[in-house]
Amino acid sequence: MAAHTPCLSRPTASISPDEAEPQTSPATEFAGEDSLSIKDPGVLWRETLATLHPNRLRAHGFLRNVLVVMTGTAAAQLIGFAFSPLLSRLYGPADFAGFGAFASIQGVLSAAATLNYADALMLPPGEDKAAPLFLLACLSTAVITLATVACCLLAPDWFLRLLRTDHPGWYLWLLPVSVLVDGLGQSLTSWCSRLKAFKTTSQAQVIRSTVVCASQTGGGVAGLGGAGLVGGAILADSLAAVFLARGALVQGRALFAPCARWPVLRRMAWEYRQFAVYGCPQNVINALSQGIPVLSLAHYYGAAVAGSYAFGLRLLLAPMNFILTPVRQVLYQRLSRVCSAGGDLLPSFLKSTGVLFAISLPPCCVAFLAAPRVFAFIFGARWREAGEFARWLVFWLIPAFCNVPSTLVGRVLRLQRGLFWFDVTLLCARAAALVLGGVWLQPLHTIIAFSLVGAFFNAAFVGYVAVRLRRSRAAARA
Repeated sequence: MAAHTPCLSRPTASISPDEAEPQTSPATEFAGEDSLSIKDPGVLWRETLATLHPNRLRAHGFLRNVLVVMTGTAAAQLIGFAFSPLLSRLYGPADFAGFGAFASIQGVLSAAATLNYADALMLPPGEDKAAPLFLLACLSTAVITLATVACCLLAPDWFLRLLRTDHPGWYLWLLPVSVLVDGLGQSLTSWCSRLKAFKTTSQAQVIRSTVVCASQTGGGVAGLGGAGLVGGAILADSLAAVFLARGALVQGRALFAPCARWPVLRRMAWEYRQFAVYGCPQNVINALSQGIPVLSLAHYYGAAVAGSYAFGLRLLLAPMNFILTPVRQVLYQRLSRVCSAGGDLLPSFLKSTGVLFAISLPPCCVAFLAAPRVFAFIFGARWREAGEFARWLVFWLIPAFCNVPSTLVGRVLRLQRGLFWFDVTLLCARAAALVLGGVWLQPLHTIIAFSLVGAFFNAAFVGYVAVRLRRSRAAARA
């Protein structure tokens, strides 16, 4: 891992009156009263569970912001779950395999879209310093989109084979459109999070979920196959991005004009170059790790197995994102404040990780025991295999769910180099599991091996960050 980098000082971000919160010390608001010493693990665990009490939720500034975003996420997920039985009957495993292949490639390109400057804009000391990073993120998105267009022009047949589709050439041009929309959406979401416009991001999620379900249902009725799933997702992302832009630009329009000059953008790009040099490749590698299973399973076992995997993972990620979307937005903003104020990140890290583990364990146990029967009953008998895959994927998703605070701490401390090499190692291990499994094992056994590899690496990463924070605390006291 890279050496510890001192955090930048940053005052509270400007917010609108209806989103204001009490001015509590950022170093202690989430950590609790004892921010300078680690308590007995039993005491810390009891306090972690007590944090979930409704009275504590209402009085807690951090958790109140989480609940604001979670309200929109809950509505969005409920809409998605309500339409899932219908979509599972309008589309087959092969359609979801095509959608998964498109999402895998689009995810890799979108991971590079903002050159990771969307994450960096949370760290500067004021909005006037963050505004150039927002413009850099948007400019980078435009450049990556143009590069995607050039690649599609130079090698259209190769891309269509990679997408595993029989659709005509127009289908390929959905790829640069989706990269543009996703990159702008990342930038706008980060800007809204910096301004604590969590209500705006929450409403955008509801808009996206409503549009994606309605449009994908229409595509299924029209018999568009995988293209209906892809087109519905792009349309929904586009409308959500427009809504975010409307809210973000109203609050920050005056900040962008003074910094829309090349010397300012170049200076900020150089100051936060670690995000582009290490963070961006790390995001791309992580996206490859997430997307390679669909492509690999389709190659070794066929579209039906890949589609069952993609559908099962989609259903498991929906409740995870219900929690992680608000936590990621609010916790990153809060950890940046704690670090810039010179506070101790370790109590916040331990408590947030403990809360996520306590939340994830019961539903994952239920999923392991009942997923095949539930999938067959709700979505139809042809999706029972997706339930079998989902049963074993929970072993990977529990530690993946809990490592979000670890990843955010790494970004706040600017440990992009170490995160990059961690993701390189994880990608190699996952690829080895999929290739060796594809050659020697049955589909279910390959997915079990893939899941266990992810579980080991995610758990190891959480432990590493905890040790690193303890050492940083000891060094600060010395």
